[in-house]
Parts: sequence; structure tokens; C-alpha cells
Amino acid sequence: ACVAVSLPITENFDASLNLPDCWNIAETGSTYWDVILMSNFPANSAPNSFYFYNSDNSSKIALVSPMPHVTSLSELKINFAARHSWQDGNELEIGTMSDPFDISTFNLIETVVLPGSNWGQFEVWFNNYTGTDTYIAISQPSSQTYQYLYLDDITIDYLPTCLNPVDLSVDETTLTSAKLHWTESATATEWTIEVGLPGFAPGIGAYSQIYENITPAEYN
Repeated sequence: ACVAVSLPITENFDASLNLPDCWNIAETGSTYWDVILMSNFPANSAPNSFYFYNSDNSSKIALVSPMPHVTSLSELKINFAARHSWQDGNELEIGTMSDPFDISTFNLIETVVLPGSNWGQFEVWFNNYTGTDTYIAISQPSSQTYQYLYLDDITIDYLPTCLNPVDLSVDETTLTSAKLHWTESATATEWTIEVGLPGFAPGIGAYSQIYENITPAEYN
């Protein structure tokens, strides 16, 4: 029997073409899943990925993680790579479950939209979760039929003590200025803004400055 697993929980599906130990499938209706050796396009990390689909709108399938060894799932985040086989705009649901074999116990936390031409990289936080479920699950919505979705490189770990701002955006751009917007994820009152050329690594930007008590959370 599987017991609670220490963090981080990582899975890239490359050790075997079988479902990894202590991972489970919860499903209802007409569904299909497999761990496959990628051939029509590369895995996010070669050679394998996890693949699933449902074939009618009364079907639902979820890949369920091992039970993390934590007091509450609100301590956690999940990172993963995902994509559709060819079409942009399909969705995955990330949630929690109390029973890793019963899809009816799935509780939605967040929905992400997948690319179809490449792998998307996703991070979902459980910091606002207040329930008592003990498993994390990634599910294909029952509203999508005959959709071929792929997962790879899953990591479940503790949330950082300082959460990143979210909803980053830029507007009112000119040759010499731009307005930056973000949403604070916790209670921070100061932020470091760093500017660099596209693709630069944080920490080596050309310009960095701490700005305190910006209200609203935007900088021009």
C-alpha cells in the first residue's frame, strides 16, 4: 500500500511505460490513457510522456498524484508541462481529491489553457485551498471530447515563503517608457522591478530597483 510521500514529488514518466508507483487513474465513462514513447513530436523531456483522452461529454479522467506528506494541500504548488497533440485552446483542470480512485471527489482549483504547437509550462498554487482533500489531480474536462492531451515533468513541492506577483502585463508602451501592472499574491508592500532585453535571466538585467508601497500595483 502507498503511504504519504515526502516532497518534492517528481515524475517525468521516463523510467517505464507503466503508470508510476502510487500514481492513480480516476475515471468515468469512455476514456483512455497510457504512458507512451513519443514519436509524432518530442516529449517535454525525452523519451516518454503521459497521454489521455475522453470520447464523450459524460466521460471524465484524472491523473492523481501520490499523497503528499503535508498537513494541508494549501502548503503546495504543482508545476508541469502539458500540450494538445495539435490544437490550441483546450483545457486541463487542476484540483484536489479525497479518494484517488473516485472521480466524483474531484474539486477544481484552477483551469489552464493548453497550446497545440509546443509544450506549455504551468504552475498552480493551492494557497487558497481550505478543504481536507489529500491528493492532487490533473483532469481533462468532460466538456471536451476526443481531445488528445499530454503531460510531462510534474513536480509537487512546497510553495515559496514569498509568493510571486501574478497577472503581469505591460501597456502604454513608447520608445522610452511603459506602464507595468501586477497583482500581489499575499501581503507584500514592496517589489523589485528589473528590466532587460527579451529573454534575459532575472538577476542580470540592465536595471533593477526596489519600489515601496505602490498603490495601485503598477509602475510607469
